[in-house]
Amino acid sequence: MERHTCSPDTATIKRIFLSCTLKVRVMTKFGTTECCKMLLIYGECGRKAKSSARLCLGHFPEGRHPTRQTILKIVKLLMEMGCVTSRPRNLGRRVQPEDVLAYSLVHPQSSTKMISEN
Repeated sequence: MERHTCSPDTATIKRIFLSCTLKVRVMTKFGTTECCKMLLIYGECGRKAKSSARLCLGHFPEGRHPTRQTILKIVKLLMEMGCVTSRPRNLGRRVQPEDVLAYSLVHPQSSTKMISEN
């Protein structure tokens, strides 16, 4: 079997995947590396999902094999949103307007902007 060689854009594509924040059900079945390989194969197959799904059979010998629909979902998500992975974010607690008002009444010298930022 012929070995698949990645194009020089592999690092760029992997960076796109790692920096994005979209939650996708496909990612529970396939990781970032697998999605990257699927997209590279899709591009090398002339953007033909059926051919790339067939070629993926050799690249994913163990585990699940991506279907034509799976590859098209990943391509669609990347084109629409610019990413296919999710990354948890720590947003912290949002400041409630009532809390800012109560603090500003007790501490009139403080600005409301400073209170809401802290």
